[in-house]
Amino acid sequence: MALAAIGCAGHVPVRGTLDRGAPAPDVAAADLAGRPVRLAALRGRRVVLDFWETTCVPCQRAIPVLADLAGRHARLAIVSITPERASDELRAFVAKHGMTWIVATDDADVVGAAFRVANYPTYYLVDETGTIACAACTLDQIERALGSS
Repeated sequence: MALAAIGCAGHVPVRGTLDRGAPAPDVAAADLAGRPVRLAALRGRRVVLDFWETTCVPCQRAIPVLADLAGRHARLAIVSITPERASDELRAFVAKHGMTWIVATDDADVVGAAFRVANYPTYYLVDETGTIACAACTLDQIERALGSS
């Protein structure tokens, strides 16, 4: 499923993106239960980092695509990272939209800044070794990179 390459403003722009082939920053966020989520804990799996907001319409449209990717790629981890605080409203949104993967909050913008996120949605694909395989890419690019695994 193709998605337009449009986004929602949300962050103060930071110049550039991280380079393909660079080590992904190992920064922490918290899941909706307050437990830490670290990229290093997912080594050995490919990881899609999905930077999003609940009010971002393109982000909402991407949720079924992310669910489809998760269903077709057994060794793929998806981590959706929002700048919103964990709340009952956020948990309700996640449940309503069937986001069964890791959803983490980054209200201090530590992860977003480390990945130089300038708008939503922004996606990164990290390989099994913790290396950036696709930086600030589209879901179509991620799909191609994942192939038929």
